[in-house]
Amino acid sequence: MSSSLLKTFELPHEEEVAFGTRARRFLASALATPAPASPPALEKRGLRVYKDDGKREYSCCGVLNVSLPDIRYALYSDSSKDAKTVAAIMLGKSFHDAAVVRTLQTRSDADPFAFIGVKYLSIQKSALFTKPKALLCLEYSGTYSAPHSPPLLYQILEWVDMKHYVAPENAYHKAIRPACSMVNLFRPVAGNARAVTIVSRTIYATEMPVYLRQINTTASYCDHVLQLSTLPVARRLLDANTIVQHWVPEADCKACSVCTAGFMALRQKHHCRSCGDIMCSSCTHSVQAPTTVNKYCTKCVLGARQREGPPKPVAQVPPPQPLDRVPTFLYTAPAKERADSDDDERTTTDEVHKTFSRIEEKLAEQNYLLSSMRDVLRRQSLASSQSSTTDYDSCASFDPDSLLSIEDDTRFEVVS
Repeated sequence: MSSSLLKTFELPHEEEVAFGTRARRFLASALATPAPASPPALEKRGLRVYKDDGKREYSCCGVLNVSLPDIRYALYSDSSKDAKTVAAIMLGKSFHDAAVVRTLQTRSDADPFAFIGVKYLSIQKSALFTKPKALLCLEYSGTYSAPHSPPLLYQILEWVDMKHYVAPENAYHKAIRPACSMVNLFRPVAGNARAVTIVSRTIYATEMPVYLRQINTTASYCDHVLQLSTLPVARRLLDANTIVQHWVPEADCKACSVCTAGFMALRQKHHCRSCGDIMCSSCTHSVQAPTTVNKYCTKCVLGARQREGPPKPVAQVPPPQPLDRVPTFLYTAPAKERADSDDDERTTTDEVHKTFSRIEEKLAEQNYLLSSMRDVLRRQSLASSQSSTTDYDSCASFDPDSLLSIEDDTRFEVVS
């Protein structure tokens, strides 16, 4: 989908209502559906992935080592800047662009995870002569509180079938048909505030699109869900936006600041984006940002993991004073010393005035001499042009000895 089509994307009111109905029905179905009894197709790091090729359905469940407030902070994005950050971390090198196209509802004090709107995602091109794949998804997120149970977070994503949307028969009525519907449920683990259980379910309305295969196949589905456990730390590092005050020079560092391993010819040095210190490749953690790849040391990553929620605002360093401003200690003195030095200040002021007066007199003399020189040169040039019968230039016929015959009142003097 081109950028022009993205700007003209429409979501009529009836389609908003239809999407809300489908999202609530999908949420109720996910809450009521028990875990599959069949053996998982893949089991990895506490997550189990199930698939049903006949129904075009994939599901993943397990435990993530992350708190519920961190999930709320990491996944929520109601602006294009936050959407780019989350998409870049989750997609990695496959990320190209992201934005919030339309917002229907945002969070409030009653529900800090509420969001209903349309988001845009562009996946990086997979070949040299191909274009990035542009996608649109409808999001329905919030907090669900059931009686006699702790609240849980839900996120419903409905990927729009763009082939159906741009079809000629839908030119006047922009009908929205989902190509893929995905729901994520996050429940807190009893007795462990740093862990949540996740139930993720994906249903394809038609054949599986190629651009979603890298997210929802068996192996990549598990990796995609596992990234949610590292998403809060990565986003906290990017949102901190720390401006390094002191960048350690490479020549001054002989060993890694984390593991203290000495740098040799084959051990590469890296600068931490957060603290500015130098670390080796083993202690370097790369985080995909919307425009570049940032590198952080293990100390900063562990520090971000111990915190919770959004980072604190960075203290602004006051700007340096201008160079022409006199420091305070040069003119601040006790009252007694200032009284004793009044006479000296008056004397110094008088001397300054006299100096400026002499300078002004010299400048006046110089201006007079310059005007006299211009008059002599002009008269000499006029006389030479009248007496010469050839077509010489006035500079060629200039005779310096003729200046000796000039009157005394126009004689040049050297001012020292």
